[in-house]
Amino acid sequence: MAEPSVSRVVRDWFETDPTMYDVCFESPDIAWAAILAILSHNLTEDQTSLLAAGPLETLLATHGADVIE
Repeated sequence: MAEPSVSRVVRDWFETDPTMYDVCFESPDIAWAAILAILSHNLTEDQTSLLAAGPLETLLATHGADVIE
C-alpha cells in the first residue's frame, strides 16, 4: 500500500473514515501530522471526542514512544 498524504487522510477523516486506523498503525508520522491538521479546524465537541478516543488513542497506544518526545 502506498503511503497516504496528510491531506488525503484529513479529507477522509472528515468525509468517510474517522478512525484513521490503518494510518495510525502503518504510517505514524502521517497520522500525527493529520491529527495536528485536523485539530487546526474548528471542530465540534463530538469531533474532538472522536479524534481523541480514536486516532490519537490508537496512535499513542501503538507508537507512543516514537511520537512523544
